[in-house]
Order: sequence, then C-alpha cells, then structure tokens
Amino acid sequence: MGSSSAPEVLLFKRFQAHWPFVNQDKFEDSSTDQLTAGAVAGVREDLGVFLTSVLTEDQARDDYRELLEITLIFF
Repeated sequence: MGSSSAPEVLLFKRFQAHWPFVNQDKFEDSSTDQLTAGAVAGVREDLGVFLTSVLTEDQARDDYRELLEITLIFF
C-alpha cells in the first residue's frame, strides 16, 4: 500500500469512489464461499465470541468499532 498521509489513504479513497458501482445485492459472507468457509471453520465460533465481547467495550476510535462490526458480519 505504501506510505500514507493519514487520514486519506489512496487505496481507501479509490474504494470509496467505486463503492456506488458495487452490486450490494450479491453480498456473500464467509459461509457462502467454500474456500473461505473451510479456512475459517476452525476459528469461526471463537472469533464470534471474541468480536462480540470486544464490541461491548468502549473503542478508542469509531473506525475500530466499524472494523469489528464489519468483521463480525463477514464471519
């Protein structure tokens, strides 16, 4: 990704610009793809417990909370 002059990371800016073109009706979580489901099968339950418990704590930054929430949705 290279160096960043935070908070504007170019990779994320490009993703944000292309977000309207992403077909959100075709969302898939980790259980719908066999390769991903196999890769996370051993940690899925533990990860869910961890993410849920961490989300009950106050987060220093809102983007940390958002990352945790998105990760929980994916898994």
